[in-house]
Amino acid sequence: MNTNDLLRNLPSIQEIADHPTVKSVTDKLNRSEGFARVRNAVEQVRDEALKRKDQLQHLTAGDLLDRVARRLAPTPRRREASTVVNATGRLWGNGWSTPMAEPAVQRLATTADDYARRSQAEGAEETLTRLAGAERALVTGRRESALWLALKALHNGRGVAVARGDLGELSPGLRVTDVCQTAGAVLHEVGATNACTTEDYRGALANAAGALRLASDERESPDAGARPTIAELAAVAHDQGAWLLVDLAGGPLIDPSEADGVARESAHAALQAGADLVLLSGDGLVAGPECGLLLGRKELLDRVASLVEASLCRLDARSEAALVAALALLDSPDRLAYTHPVYQLLSAPLENLRTRAERLAPQLAESSLVASAEAVEIAPSGSPMPGSAVTLPSWGVSLTPAGESIEPVERALRSGAAEIHGRTMADGALLLDLRTVLPHQDLLLVGALPPAKSSENGTAAGSEAGTEAAAG
Repeated sequence: MNTNDLLRNLPSIQEIADHPTVKSVTDKLNRSEGFARVRNAVEQVRDEALKRKDQLQHLTAGDLLDRVARRLAPTPRRREASTVVNATGRLWGNGWSTPMAEPAVQRLATTADDYARRSQAEGAEETLTRLAGAERALVTGRRESALWLALKALHNGRGVAVARGDLGELSPGLRVTDVCQTAGAVLHEVGATNACTTEDYRGALANAAGALRLASDERESPDAGARPTIAELAAVAHDQGAWLLVDLAGGPLIDPSEADGVARESAHAALQAGADLVLLSGDGLVAGPECGLLLGRKELLDRVASLVEASLCRLDARSEAALVAALALLDSPDRLAYTHPVYQLLSAPLENLRTRAERLAPQLAESSLVASAEAVEIAPSGSPMPGSAVTLPSWGVSLTPAGESIEPVERALRSGAAEIHGRTMADGALLLDLRTVLPHQDLLLVGALPPAKSSENGTAAGSEAGTEAAAG
């Protein structure tokens, strides 16, 4: 049988369009659009079959209908973005971006409904300069892009000295070595992985244009090795005619008070200690949008800003306007525990966390996936903020699974109206640390797990009884 005969034996486009299997897919479209889509799908299937005659010989009417229906079926929609609840006990880093301050959120909402102009964002760099005591500031779309720009503009063909213990990831999937390489900066590794001295830097800076001191999650742990202070490293760099760039990651712009539970080097303190440039993120303890903030000496930042790539990396006008709104809160540092979401979490009284945990535990214990839920005090074992010297006690809820694995509980927590992340413990339990959970998110924790089967049956029985009573 030749090709024309094989094609003639197949159903016509109209017959395929009228078939219930296909019609169920095209019913939501108007007639002309539905017919056009069917015709295109049929032609695609026929063209594929014509490329291999053996396929065409075995292409039945049923196969054609099935293939056309599959092509017409709508692409499964990805899960829409949902609220994220961070119950890990870690506020920043490892892919997390902290909540924005309410004024920043309102500014974003206001500018999103209308046209935006760069004039709406005026004042960000001026405010940063004033608060940090810097000569100049530069704002970019991401912290990583700000670092890349600085390295590209300032390495002078001589590279940059970095402690081996700092050579980790700047963000998930992006290593320090990758940023240096793409910026054209030769990387001079300094010291050992667990310790580094000023003399280690002194030797490397003889062949490097500057030194890079990076924030590290592990630096403040009891097992972390020693490294020079910012003041010590700045003195060595300046003796060698080199610059010092200090990365503070999600650290504070201004000096935090002891009551805030932060106890981190601020951008202001780093510049006072002798750093030439300071890099930090616009979220974290600034509570603005995720972006890069580069502060320090005007001479160096003028060179960075002169790069063509600096314009490509500039923060958009709406986000910069939100940053201006967040920075305004830092003019009243004594009120940050009330106005700033991250400071609110860090300064939350331990007794408040305990009360919340004891209220949540019995409600979470009602789930069919949970064998027990216990309010537990969490001993200080690490800071909620990377690089902070402060370890804060907390309270949370420990969930023991009803089955052998905690995975069903984790899946339920991450697949509901809110995406909830906890911390898996060595004993197989899941810990929900309330130090990093906003108080209004407690209801999301309660509603995330399915209720007990007995509760479901009881509800169903009650509904049936109510129906019978109503009928009677």
